[in-house]
Amino acid sequence: MNLTRFWGLIRPMLHWIVMAIIVFMFWQALPMDMLGMIIAGDVATYFEIAAAVWLVAQVTRLRWAFAYARHIVRRHVRRARVRARRVARRISSARASSADDDGRGFRPAYA
Repeated sequence: MNLTRFWGLIRPMLHWIVMAIIVFMFWQALPMDMLGMIIAGDVATYFEIAAAVWLVAQVTRLRWAFAYARHIVRRHVRRARVRARRVARRISSARASSADDDGRGFRPAYA
């Protein structure tokens, strides 16, 4: 059995063993470290830095959101104007074309 084949067989196992050791080390120390950071106030500093980075990253998204909102408002206003013109045309054409001999103007839909 050559050495490269042996290393290829044992490497994944060593990888998992090393990962387990690292996880166990952090699992033992993590609660006390977190308690110490919270008491010392370091966590608040880290959260402030993370919040600042997150806000800077959101500026582009906010610009996109405002641009989209402006587009939607303009589109709805334009659609409302078009619909109002259509309704006005229908009403005016209905009155002009449906005049009866009896002079009632336009007929209701059920007549």
